[in-house]
Parts: sequence; C-alpha cells; structure tokens
Amino acid sequence: MKLFSSILVFLLLALGCNSIPEDQYDQLEAEYREQHAANLKLKAKADSLEIALDFCSNGAPKLLQEIVKLDKEKLWGKLIKVYKTLRENFPASNELDKATPIYENAKAEYNWSKVKNSNNKESLESYIENNPEGKYVQNAKAKIQEIKVAEYEKRLNEARSTTSENVIQRFLDDYPSYGGADEMRKRIIELEVLRIIGDQNTANIPSSQRTGNSYSSNAQISITNNTGYTLTIRYLGPSIKRITIPAGGYKTVYLSSGSYKIAATAGGLNYAGYESYSGEYSAQYYISRSRY
Repeated sequence: MKLFSSILVFLLLALGCNSIPEDQYDQLEAEYREQHAANLKLKAKADSLEIALDFCSNGAPKLLQEIVKLDKEKLWGKLIKVYKTLRENFPASNELDKATPIYENAKAEYNWSKVKNSNNKESLESYIENNPEGKYVQNAKAKIQEIKVAEYEKRLNEARSTTSENVIQRFLDDYPSYGGADEMRKRIIELEVLRIIGDQNTANIPSSQRTGNSYSSNAQISITNNTGYTLTIRYLGPSIKRITIPAGGYKTVYLSSGSYKIAATAGGLNYAGYESYSGEYSAQYYISRSRY
C-alpha cells in the first residue's frame, strides 16, 4: 500500500472511503497532486503580480533608497548595478535625477579603486585614457611617475652592477639622456675586452710598429685595415676607446701613454693582446689562414 499525504488520507477517511480498492488510490493521488500543483502555480502568479505592482508603484523610491545606502557603505560596484536597474525601468523619474550624481561619483570611485594599488604602468595609462576627466587622473599620473622613477633606479642599479654588455646597452638605449652615459660606454668596452681576452678561441693580435723615437704623455697609432672586413678595435688602459674601421680603411687613434689590453674583431673572429704605448706607432691588420 502506498503512503498518501496526511491530507489525502484524512479526506478519504472523512468520506468513508476505507473500502476503496487499492488500484484507485493511484488515480486519486495523481488527481490530488495535479490540483495541488495548479494551486501552487496560481499562487506564484499572484505573488509575482503583487511584486510587479509594488515595483511599479514603489520601485523607484526603493531603488534610490538602496543607492543612498550603498553610497554610505562605499559599495560602488553594487551601487552601479542598482543605478542601471533604476535607469532602465524608471528613465523619467525624479529618483533617477537624484541618483545620477551619486552614480557618477560611484563610477569614478569604482574605476579608480581597480587601479589605485596597481604597479602596472599600462593599467594606469589605460585608466587615464578611459577617464580623461576623472577626479583621480592627477593621482594616476603621479603614480605613473613614481613607477617610472622606481623602474629607472632599478635599471640603473642593474646597469652599474652587471657584467653583461647587453644589459648596459639596453639601459643606454632606453635612457639616452642619462648623464653618466660616457662612463657606461667605457664599461661596455671594458667588458668586451675582458670577454674576448678570456675566450679560448681568441687569437693573438699583431704588435704595432713604433714609427718615432720620442716619448710623450700621449700616443698616436695609425691603423690600416687590410682584413677585408669591418675592423673593430678596443683599447683598455689609461684611455678606454673603441674604433671601427671599414674594410680597406685607415684611421688614427689617440691614447694616453701607458699599458693597454687590446681586443679586435673582424670577420667574426676575435684577436687580443697587450701593448704599451708612448709616442707614434703604426699597425696594419690582415687575416691569414693561421689567424696571426
């Protein structure tokens, strides 16, 4: 025997239906449930209609009240959603006029809240682009400047402490007005010389020939490039210089007298050596099968 709802059992008993055949219980239960479901649907429709009527009559004031409450609580995101509901359903209401300045302020606060703690320069720049008249545009610009200064200082410290020529060069490329650029370029030359000298595949560079007998505090080296390639020569000593001479070209370099580490590159090959200069010298460079 199936278990009926207490209400249905009570009705059956009240009607004196104790002797109803079992096969009729299913039909009675189905009819009852169908009628009960119809009543529930009717009630739901009535409740919905009541809610709709209340919304039409009192919706705008209630929405405005909610907007004011959310504004005090500084829940900008929720406030924006409630305002949009008010605007969509009551576009000509006095409540919308009253809510609009609250909404405008909330929108400004909400947009700024999403980026004010960001250290991402692109996000702040996007904020300024999308809110050109925003109340926090100046704050965003100041934040961007702080990020730029911090980034500059970080890059500067890296360039000063690195042993990578590329890191220094990228810093100089990104900050061409840096006041200490000449010293950093010398540091690049120094690193290039040390790298080439330390390379086991580097060959010996031929010595320069002295052309005068006088000694002085300055040296003059006249160089002819017969390598068939662009020749780059770096000098590391009392003076730090890098010169580039095209194939078949000629150039004179002036250095303070003293001892030098020298590193040259031509045709993808490296050459290095040590020399002391004081006076006038000449050098001719070429590439042979023995690589000097």
